[in-house]
Amino acid sequence: MLAGVILLAAAVIASHISANKKKICTVKTHGVVYKMERRQGMYSSIDNDIPLTMWYPTYEYSVGQKIRRTTSKVGYSKKLFEEGQTISLYYAPEDPSQIYVPDAQVRWVFILLCGMGFVFLLVGIAIYFTFRWLFYI
Repeated sequence: MLAGVILLAAAVIASHISANKKKICTVKTHGVVYKMERRQGMYSSIDNDIPLTMWYPTYEYSVGQKIRRTTSKVGYSKKLFEEGQTISLYYAPEDPSQIYVPDAQVRWVFILLCGMGFVFLLVGIAIYFTFRWLFYI
C-alpha cells in the first residue's frame, strides 16, 4: 500500500509542478534547441547495475534584445528534440529563466504513475484484508 501511496503522491506533485510552470510562464516565444546533453549513469537493481542514459535539452530564446539559454532540470530517457530544432516555449515575465516547453511535457508519465499507484494500492488493500480474514477467523 505504501508504494501505491508514494506513486500517487509523485504523480500529484509532478502534475502540480507542471501546472504551476504553465501558469507562471505566460509569454510565448520561439526558441531553438541549442544543445542536447547526454548524461550517462547507472541504475542499480538488486542483482546488477543497468546503464542509464538521460537527455537534457538547452533552449536558446530571445527576451527583448537579450539572447538567453536555459538548460532543462528534467532529463528524458529518449532524445525528444534535435539540436537546431525550432520549438515554441513560454517564459515567466518576472523571471525569463523560468520556462515551460509544451512539447517537452511527457503526459504518459503522469498516467503511468497514477495507474501503477492505484494498482499497488489496491493490491496492498486486498492483501491486507485477505490476511486479516485468514488470521481472524
